[in-house]
Amino acid sequence: MEKPLASPASAERLPPEEISRLAALFATPSLLTELLDGVSSFYMILSRTRQAVFANRALREYVARERRASALGLRPGEAVDCIHACETPGGCGTTEFCVFCGAVSAIISGQQGQPAVEECRLIRTQDHEALDLRVFASPLTHAGEKFVILSAVDISDEKRRQNLERAFFHDIGNSASGVSMIVEALRGKVAGEAAALAESALRGSRRLLDEIRSQRDFASAERGKLAVKAEPFQVRDAVAEAVQLFREQKWAASRTILISPPPADSSIVGDRTVVSRVVSNMVKNALEASLPDEAVIVTTAAVGDDIEVRVRNPQVMPDDVQHQVFQRSFSTKGDGRGLGTYAMRLLTEQYLGGKVGFISAAGRGTTFWVRFPRAPKTRG
Repeated sequence: MEKPLASPASAERLPPEEISRLAALFATPSLLTELLDGVSSFYMILSRTRQAVFANRALREYVARERRASALGLRPGEAVDCIHACETPGGCGTTEFCVFCGAVSAIISGQQGQPAVEECRLIRTQDHEALDLRVFASPLTHAGEKFVILSAVDISDEKRRQNLERAFFHDIGNSASGVSMIVEALRGKVAGEAAALAESALRGSRRLLDEIRSQRDFASAERGKLAVKAEPFQVRDAVAEAVQLFREQKWAASRTILISPPPADSSIVGDRTVVSRVVSNMVKNALEASLPDEAVIVTTAAVGDDIEVRVRNPQVMPDDVQHQVFQRSFSTKGDGRGLGTYAMRLLTEQYLGGKVGFISAAGRGTTFWVRFPRAPKTRG
């Protein structure tokens, strides 16, 4: 029979009078305690035995409500009601489960003088609620005593969203890919009107698959984890593909898309897929802002060491809109929109080393521009 894993933390506890003595060091309001009391996250100041000698207001109220007790003298898992906190006489930090606890690991680092950030997963005893916490620990010396400041932020929603995103993009991406493969196989087995319908369905399934991949990559980009390629290609080709995509969509049929003659050499070294998505967002935004029968003009030009793409529509943005363009959640199209210009800036400036901007004025309409460097720039 295998032996239980040894806990990395000591079971030693300070007597109540020693906890009271240390707590008295923080009883007088100070800048530190007032700051900690003013935040909504849980903060504790821990003794060398990992017991609370100070708990901020948010944690005090939580413990009083849930446990009808004082937070002083409690260890972190005991304060938040971890299901394993009372399994051994030593309490929080001394069970075999605590070997894998991010909070215990962070506290030990703090005791050794090293700030630490870890993730902690726990289940609460009373309601069996599963929590994901991001735990921060920092060493503190006060009145000649060594302590650890510990804070915990609930990231359960963030973790659920990430898990849902992964499952969604994986499952729906596979489904869309399967549909595309079936339609492509059928295309070669039918003729006449059915062949035309199959061709239309194939284009639609490919657009859907590309949109799923685009949203997946955007989610990765926001987390700073989008992998970009560095390959040579012609920007004018990416522009032509983006324009053709919208020329085939019914909702844009009442608008005209014009492409000015591109330069003979529009080559850059970068990620063609990411560039295409930036340009597609520019064209889509311009088409949505235009009225029926108006024209959107797309221009590609060499500007110094960059290749610039400009997309113009005849409408003028109001001043309040101009001051909020590129913000993540701002949109003139209703709730839940607003990622188009934000995505343009995020992808261009953080992943392609380029720049984006716009000009909007009476008599000139609105022109969004983006400049891609010919050679990749190191992300700083």
